Amino acid sequence: MCYRIVLIEDDDLVRLGIKKYLEKLDYTVFEADSGEKGIELVKSENPDLIILDLILPNVGGFEFLKIAKESNFNIPVIVISGTGLIDDVVKAHKLGAWEFIEKPILNYKVLSLSIDSVMKRYNLEKQNRLYNENLKKLVDERTEKIKEQNIELKKTIESLQLSRERSKSFSENSLDGLIFIEDGKIIDYNKRFLEIFRIDDVENDCLDIEELFVESMIDDVVTPCTDENKTIIEVDAISTNGVIFPVEIHKKEITRKNRKVLSVAIRDITKQKSIERESLTLSNYFENVLNSLPFIVLGCDRYGNIIFANNTTEYILEKDINSIINTKIEHTLSFVPEVKEKLFEVFDRNKEIYIPRLNVEYLNISYIDLSIVPISTPSGAQAIVKISDITELENRESQFRQAQKMETIGNLAGGLAHDFNNVLGGISGSASLLRYKFKPEGVFKEYLDVIESSVSRAADMVKQLLTLSQRQELSFAPTDINLSLKHVLKLCGNSFDKSIIIDFIRSDEDPVVCADPTQLEQVFLNICINASHAMTIMRGDTDEYGGDLCVTIRSFDPNTSFLQKFSNVDPKKSFWEVEISDTGVGIPSENLKKLYEPFFTTKDKEHGTGLGLAMVYNIVSLHGGYLDVETEVGKGSKFHVYLPKKLNQSSSASKEFAVFDHIYGEGTILLIDDEKVIRKVAKDMLEQFGYKVETASNGLEGVKVFKSSGIEFVAVILNINMPKQAGEETFNQIKELDPEIPIFIASGYKKNHIIERLIKSGAAGFIQKPYTIVGLSNLLKKSINN
Repeated sequence: MCYRIVLIEDDDLVRLGIKKYLEKLDYTVFEADSGEKGIELVKSENPDLIILDLILPNVGGFEFLKIAKESNFNIPVIVISGTGLIDDVVKAHKLGAWEFIEKPILNYKVLSLSIDSVMKRYNLEKQNRLYNENLKKLVDERTEKIKEQNIELKKTIESLQLSRERSKSFSENSLDGLIFIEDGKIIDYNKRFLEIFRIDDVENDCLDIEELFVESMIDDVVTPCTDENKTIIEVDAISTNGVIFPVEIHKKEITRKNRKVLSVAIRDITKQKSIERESLTLSNYFENVLNSLPFIVLGCDRYGNIIFANNTTEYILEKDINSIINTKIEHTLSFVPEVKEKLFEVFDRNKEIYIPRLNVEYLNISYIDLSIVPISTPSGAQAIVKISDITELENRESQFRQAQKMETIGNLAGGLAHDFNNVLGGISGSASLLRYKFKPEGVFKEYLDVIESSVSRAADMVKQLLTLSQRQELSFAPTDINLSLKHVLKLCGNSFDKSIIIDFIRSDEDPVVCADPTQLEQVFLNICINASHAMTIMRGDTDEYGGDLCVTIRSFDPNTSFLQKFSNVDPKKSFWEVEISDTGVGIPSENLKKLYEPFFTTKDKEHGTGLGLAMVYNIVSLHGGYLDVETEVGKGSKFHVYLPKKLNQSSSASKEFAVFDHIYGEGTILLIDDEKVIRKVAKDMLEQFGYKVETASNGLEGVKVFKSSGIEFVAVILNINMPKQAGEETFNQIKELDPEIPIFIASGYKKNHIIERLIKSGAAGFIQKPYTIVGLSNLLKKSINN
């Protein structure tokens, strides 16, 4: 949808960047560089959304929010700010901000996703509010109509009762038709009787009773009644034009002229019956409407007694409606502690109350919207209580917020990992050159071993950062979970405190999944390490170390609870569940929401970085799996890892180990890399193999050297991520100059879609930084010398 957006930002470059991005998405953007201009724009343009910077001249962001709230703008506001202070976030939300995005905005997609999320929630709340208003209006209109009908019915009944108390004597002024029957024949009547039966003329004062009433009911009319409770009955009469209509008759034997006759008062109740049918139809219609609504609707009197419940209530609460009616609302809705207090507040103020996103615990319900609307009825003040289960919606929003966090930290981690790999390349390359040139022994060899071991550990850390950024490509293969856990638990048994007892319950089947075995083992190892810490270093000073670590593998098919918690699961898909339980300290409930956030940890700096579970969450998501946790403080935790089954596959793994041969060549190689250290180290390596080397610090320079130097190069080593001109464009330009030249791709990332595309376009090979003289030698051996 094309929204109209007011953008209030005093930084011209930031404002221009956001405006251009939003206009590409077909949004209409109105600019303001101050709070005053922003207020004028909002009043004149009536936008759908406001994007507001907090730090503004004169009227600042917080003051703007106050003015917007006081002026009832009723327009959602997304705050963008570079302060990074949690107090600013809290204050902005209290003043009415819907979303908070931290500057600088590295990925404008986050902004567009936030706009979509805010507008969906705003439109949903707007529709809900309109629905409540329409429902209240409908209830008021229907109630008023029933009230009027009841008044009219009451008048009719009172009139009938009055007529029964009137004199037994014949009166032309009677409101009811009167006839006197003797021996089954009408001997007298009044004027009103003739009007009721549409009789214009009576021949010889002769009226045949059989022509005035339905045959089956004639005896009910002419027979005196011995039961006083049956003196008033309803029968069907027939007018002179043949229309059958209902009448109410009141029979009584009287003495008239010394003779016993039957006095019958007749009242036409056609209108009364019509009103009763209409009231019944209206009542049924209203009840059907309420029963068709997808949320709980309860009717309550002013004492908190439930007098109505729709069918949805029975389904959601899993309680029989008969057990709900005439109960106190605080008993039926015991999972909403404040419902009684809010209900009486509505009665006292005669004003609707709406509480969104209320956190509750009942069956599978975690979040609800609560609305209480006062209504007036003939029976007195009542209220409609509406409860919407928004658990699924809240879970989706929570997953979206987690994805946003992971994307932000991923961008940071990816850039850091790339730069770190360049630094490691200089160290590892230099170390491998020293080992190759001098073949050190003794203490110098030990020092080199330490350097290379440290570089290897650092490279593993970079891979973990790349996992966070999703830029570390996974190598998927059929993987046996039994085997992966066997490796992990063997390592745990050798390294964990001996007070921890490890129990492994394997699956009798072959638990095969399609996974990256290394990353999968990283998931299980991280969870087991956390379990170990929960049973040792995280215990109190007076608590003993130790506990039980139990790992269980089982087959799992999604149940109702699982599908509600993870709304995007295919219910037909089967999973392998790995349950890792411990008897440690448990996790406090306030920490559960932050459990998978990067850098969140409750351990000291020596034992925790806060990246472990963030990586676990990301790796499991990349495998199409799901992660869940059960915990109780003081008793322990259970982590559940759900991975999609890989059917009819057997697991296998193989690794190729690089072997270093002394490979020598000749000719000149062009090395293009923006890192000076990499150029220096790689140049020295290549020269050890007998090559001459020309270097360039960026893509533009590289193309110029290749084209103008007059040198016939035997190969090119090209870095992908460089300033001025990207590696892919440089690759294409060099290939245009010489389609046969071998070009080797180097990058701090593992193979990604760009590298794969270049390999399909004819790249001779790929080497990941940090590389050593061994890796570079084997790369050249496979390509140039062949």
